[in-house]
Amino acid sequence: MPLEIDRNSSIPLHISIRNALTEAIRNGEFKPGDRLPSERELQTLLNISRVTIRQALNDLERSGLIQRRSGKGTYVAHPRIMGRVYANTSFSATIKELGLIPSNRLLEFGLEPAFGPIAEHLGLLPGQQVIRIMRLRLANNIPLGIEVSHLAYELCPDLLRKDFNTASIFGSLRELGLSPARASQVMRADLPTPEEQKLLEIDASVPVIRLEWLTFLKDGRPIEFALQAYRGDRYQFASSVDLITQSTSAEA
Repeated sequence: MPLEIDRNSSIPLHISIRNALTEAIRNGEFKPGDRLPSERELQTLLNISRVTIRQALNDLERSGLIQRRSGKGTYVAHPRIMGRVYANTSFSATIKELGLIPSNRLLEFGLEPAFGPIAEHLGLLPGQQVIRIMRLRLANNIPLGIEVSHLAYELCPDLLRKDFNTASIFGSLRELGLSPARASQVMRADLPTPEEQKLLEIDASVPVIRLEWLTFLKDGRPIEFALQAYRGDRYQFASSVDLITQSTSAEA
């Protein structure tokens, strides 16, 4: 692996190494998922101290170009998929826009009694039935997220006839004359549970992005409460804010 480092340059050595590795990644010499040489290997190859090598790798990790996996080494990171906060765009549509192939794996599907936050969010009495749909979301057969949806059974019993390996929840609701109109969302970062590590094929150190979705019908009734966990190393979210509207509201 040839890395060209100009030792006579005024640029600090760790930045020169960082730039050389960045160029090698962007040129395809190292592809997503490839293992990079270790600190010791780079030290031998470049005859530069490990402290300087580590500085360069730290910069690359902060920029999201590489990932360090405890006990396994350093790897070129896969490009992150950009989700949209509060956007009226489905997971499948987002993945297709990127030229990837979306798919679902139905993990659990059926009725269960609602208790605690699930009953509270859906406006149900404890013990009332909800339809629970747990799906693994994939892009090009790579697991990206886990979604667990809870829907008030009394509002949409015919959902039990659907095949959610392929069917869309919102699309199915619209077919039943139940059009989702608005949603509220809470987002936070967290570490994965053992089950999430297994399903998402990640290490315990890889964070997940947790989202809670509460979706309402046009008449204001809550229809779905969803808990989602997306891989923090492969997924990111963006939002836009109307500053004119925000400013006007703040001054009112």
